[in-house]
Amino acid sequence: MRGVIAAVARGAGSVDPSTTAAAPIPRDAPAWGPQEPGPFTCGRPIGYPTTERYDGFGLSPLTIEHPAGAPDGRPTAVATLTPSSPTGLNATEVYPVLLVLRDGIVVGGPVQAGARGPGRLLRSPTWGPGDQTVRDLAPAWLCGAVTWEQMWAHPGRYTPALVMTPPTTDGNRPGSRAIDASYPLLISTARLDARP
Repeated sequence: MRGVIAAVARGAGSVDPSTTAAAPIPRDAPAWGPQEPGPFTCGRPIGYPTTERYDGFGLSPLTIEHPAGAPDGRPTAVATLTPSSPTGLNATEVYPVLLVLRDGIVVGGPVQAGARGPGRLLRSPTWGPGDQTVRDLAPAWLCGAVTWEQMWAHPGRYTPALVMTPPTTDGNRPGSRAIDASYPLLISTARLDARP
């Protein structure tokens, strides 16, 4: 599992930049810098079909844990996969990733280019016996000028979303499959200001 934001000192005049400008689009990338190749893109919607349940599996409602001792820092999102009997992920293998959305647009979650280092391998989660909890620290790198401090100042406008490929129970991986309406991603969301 992996979590995929920076904070700046808030002054009295701090504002949420998304209230005055539309979400950036990819050609505006210099505003946030290049990102690693991946399925999700800064300034765009998720772009794939999503569902709360698929083939008997689902994610519990997302719980947002506020950072201890750093009220404007990165939260942790927690969801449990149910039922608790997966052996691995299906063929598309979108590993559990926490995105941050604003009006359905990705404003956090893609990884800054160069952050992984050369040769870093991605691995499917190891589901321990009886525990399929996904705990993901919110992204360390945000899109555009948005900061966690600004998001906490306007928490009702931002929605963390945990997305992942549906798992399997038998370990079979039938080969590469497109993410489409017949094979969507699992999703669990909660507004940033949601209380557990």
